[in-house]
Amino acid sequence: MLISILAAIFVFAESRVTFPYSEVLQVNDLVNLQASFNCGSGCKVYVDRPDDALYISSNGNFVANFNEIVGNTTWSPDGIVLPAGKSYKLQSRTSPVADFVFYVVGSGAPYYGTPVYAPQQNKGVAANFQSRYFTVLSR
Repeated sequence: MLISILAAIFVFAESRVTFPYSEVLQVNDLVNLQASFNCGSGCKVYVDRPDDALYISSNGNFVANFNEIVGNTTWSPDGIVLPAGKSYKLQSRTSPVADFVFYVVGSGAPYYGTPVYAPQQNKGVAANFQSRYFTVLSR
């Protein structure tokens, strides 16, 4: 019985991870197909895959979907810069929602603007890293 209770807690636990200047959200963080996130001093947002059903809104207005955030290459997403605001939401138009990684980094972060990589389908990251620091998005 105790094992069942513990298992239930892990199944329903959020996967959101919050640091002083950044935050990572995943599918379990969406409640009623949405999750708020803070971009109080401006931020840059990255995702690990394209998807037109997952998007960002602010005050009820569409900002961008995952296709726009990824940009030209999935393995090294472009990301988008968002102006300062506290009313941003990550939302989905569909249910169920496929797994994803949503990474928000504040403009005041020491490593703001460093490269972000998103390995696809267990292929890993094979790149010529010119930067001393970088972020890898992984599910």
